[in-house]
Order: sequence, then C-alpha cells, then structure tokens
Amino acid sequence: MNKISKATLFLFTMIALGSARAQDDSNSYFRLANATGLDGKVHFHLDGEDLNPDGYISGETTGSLGVAATSVRIKATHLQCEDAEQTFQLIPGQQTAIIAYIEPEKDSKTGEIKKRLIKFSTLDRKADSKKRTATLLFLSVSQSIEVKMNNSPINLTALKQSDVSFGDSRMTGVNITVAEKKIGDFDIEDPGDYAVIVFDKADGTHGCISFYNSRH
Repeated sequence: MNKISKATLFLFTMIALGSARAQDDSNSYFRLANATGLDGKVHFHLDGEDLNPDGYISGETTGSLGVAATSVRIKATHLQCEDAEQTFQLIPGQQTAIIAYIEPEKDSKTGEIKKRLIKFSTLDRKADSKKRTATLLFLSVSQSIEVKMNNSPINLTALKQSDVSFGDSRMTGVNITVAEKKIGDFDIEDPGDYAVIVFDKADGTHGCISFYNSRH
C-alpha cells in the first residue's frame, strides 16, 4: 500500500463540481458518502487522519478528494457501531465513490438486531460520455425496492447497480420518489453520469444521495 504522508494530506484538493481548474491526472480521486441512515455523525479517517472533525451526517458526502497515491485506507467511525476499516485501490486520473452503509447483525433465534455494522460499497463510474446517464445503487436490508425517477418506475436490487439513460430527453431535473414520497432530486443539465444511492434510514424510511459522478 502507498502510505500517504501528512504533507500529502495537506495537498488534498476539494474539487467543486463544474470547476474550471485543470486537474493533475497523475493524482487519484475519491469521494466518501455517508449512507448509514444513522442519527449522529460518521467520521471518515484516511490513514489515521480524521478528514473532518465535525463529521458527516447521513446523506452527506465529502466532495471529491485528490491524492498522490494508488490506494487509501479508509476508516469509518460512529458512536453506535464498531469501527470499519478497509483499503481501496485507486486509478490515477479517475474517481472512485466509496459509500458507508449499515448491515445489521440479528439474533438467530429472536431476529432482533444485536448490533449494526458499518460496511463499505463502491460505485462504478461510467466512461466519459456526451450522454446523460445515472448509476443507481440500493443499500438496504430489503432485497428490492421500486423507485420512480420523474414517475418512471425502476426496480432496484440490494447491493447491485442499475443503469438509466436519459437519452435525448429535454428534462433538466429528476425527482426520486419511493411509495409516492420524494426522497431526493438532482439536476441533469450537463452530460455525464449521475450517481444515485438509495439507503435505509433509522426510522424505517429511505434516504437518497445523488452527485455528479464525474471523472474527478
């Protein structure tokens, strides 16, 4: 694994969407998202360094981060859960989305939740395209769910990605609903791929994270 020094950490670049600044393709890029659905905040640590002492509430992301390394070790912590830690391989010039979510551990006899485990999932990024597309990921204890994107139904299977193409549609915005309740929305004015993550919330409803799944 390539160790990341504190000097390199200092050089992290928070990349705003739509920024006109040129990026260094020798760097690798990643984004972290909190799809745990838990109350309170998740803290993301990179090689032992807390990326944000304030933490991230459920539904928040870090934005895009650039590092001069080809792998990173990420740890996610939350007061209600055991720490989760994993190493991820990165590709220079490309971006990887890393999502923290919850997998409950149940008692085999009673079915009651004994503890909640933080797990990680990654989201594929489609090749650069002039078309507008979306990559959807469902993170849940349920096996499947029907969501609607501007009233068009899509069946999602847990832990599997689904692809949507908006074709030549002139729409500039997408509303995401579950059981007729809006859980999120995003703009699709620019060509490229948009990530949509649907996840369980602590109250039994569903949350949604969306972002432009850019190259970096």
